[in-house]
Amino acid sequence: MEKKSFLERFVYPQVPIILIMAVSFLVYHFSPGIKNYVIFQALSTISGILILLTLWFGTIYIYMVSYFRGASLLERILACFIPAFLWATKESIVVACVYSVPEGIYFYLSIVNQWLVSTIIAEIGLSHIFCRRKIKKQGEGVKGTAIPAFLAIVFGIGNSLFILLWNVGVHHFYIFMEGYKALFT
Repeated sequence: MEKKSFLERFVYPQVPIILIMAVSFLVYHFSPGIKNYVIFQALSTISGILILLTLWFGTIYIYMVSYFRGASLLERILACFIPAFLWATKESIVVACVYSVPEGIYFYLSIVNQWLVSTIIAEIGLSHIFCRRKIKKQGEGVKGTAIPAFLAIVFGIGNSLFILLWNVGVHHFYIFMEGYKALFT
């Protein structure tokens, strides 16, 4: 596998995901200004779904594209987390517009972000296994073992299930709020 330039292996795989997120956010944000209720509902629903799909499944696309363009493991992992980090940063800025900047930064620890990180970790593991499998089918040698990828899947899904099964994240929210009160009240 040929190692492409930094732009091709690290930056370009993220561009479609970030663009879809950005355009979807703008459509979602400005759609309430549309006078036609049906068009407003359609645009806000479609754009909201696109934001969620890119957040939850963009990792698979980014990881696989960067893998086959020769990105290192660290580059692939960082590339997968950047769109989610940008989204979380946007959300933290929104919070910081209402609360203080430190409170906005604390929002990075919210249950939604914890769930998103767990999902990304599981998808990185799953994507890595798919990429290894494709390389093997092509008759090329695969270096290393898939054990870390399986562990990532188990950790990511396990943590997501833990959040879900522990009263659908309610207890995590209470912990988050106790931390908030300890730091900011």
